[in-house]
Amino acid sequence: MTNDEATTMSVLDMGRLLGLKKTESYYLLHKHNFETVQLAGKTRIVKASFEEWYDRQDWYKKVDGPLPGTKLREQLYTVQEIADMLAINKDTALEMIQKVGLLTLNIGGKFRIPKTLFDTWYDSQNWYRNAEDRAHDLTGILSSMTVPDMGRLVGIDRRNAWKLWYSAKDKLELIRIAQKPRITMNSFCDWYVGQSDYHLLPTSEMPNLSPWNEFVTPTEVATRLQANPKTIYRLLKCYDPDSKKMGTTWFVQYYKALYIYLEGGNDHGIHC
Repeated sequence: MTNDEATTMSVLDMGRLLGLKKTESYYLLHKHNFETVQLAGKTRIVKASFEEWYDRQDWYKKVDGPLPGTKLREQLYTVQEIADMLAINKDTALEMIQKVGLLTLNIGGKFRIPKTLFDTWYDSQNWYRNAEDRAHDLTGILSSMTVPDMGRLVGIDRRNAWKLWYSAKDKLELIRIAQKPRITMNSFCDWYVGQSDYHLLPTSEMPNLSPWNEFVTPTEVATRLQANPKTIYRLLKCYDPDSKKMGTTWFVQYYKALYIYLEGGNDHGIHC
């Protein structure tokens, strides 16, 4: 076997690699996907050019071999990959891509977006969030609440909740998570104990929405409220005999714990 024969293959051999019949094998050849040479009057495909093509497409797959499109996956995102990354549906992802003007390439019948361009755009905004950032946001979300949620806790509507925030904005700290305004729980607690005009709804009227109706551990309550865990444990022991215990761990409904923290224990002097 000559060196040229070792580094090339016949069109039919290429077809057998991909599980193709003769007609489709020659169809790929005539689309000028590969570098070719002529040996003994026959067209042969340069193996290196075939492998390079194979890595840059994901439509054809070898019968027995690695998945195609290695280079594509390294350099480009599909619309579905972006949708999965941002936890949105494919149509919303395509609409977002078109709206922000990201360059799209049509390769193998699929729209693809260069990773470097997408990553640069992603870093420039904080509305859409990937899994890593959503996990990071969750910490802030659990230790804060929306302004309408604050209104629900003290029995006022959305409009009046925003009026309340505006009148007390020097005490109610407003942060933004994914561009959405939220009030930190510790600033709400500090504001609440320093005023007497508003009162939390009683636990019998507990808002039926997450996270207020979730059962969490006292340690988690302390983390969300940025309170001393020992204070939370002592308050619950005194004022919430209905806390659930599973094994050696206590669980308490979050809103009930908040209510006890702000209303019980004589301002946390805890006499019981």
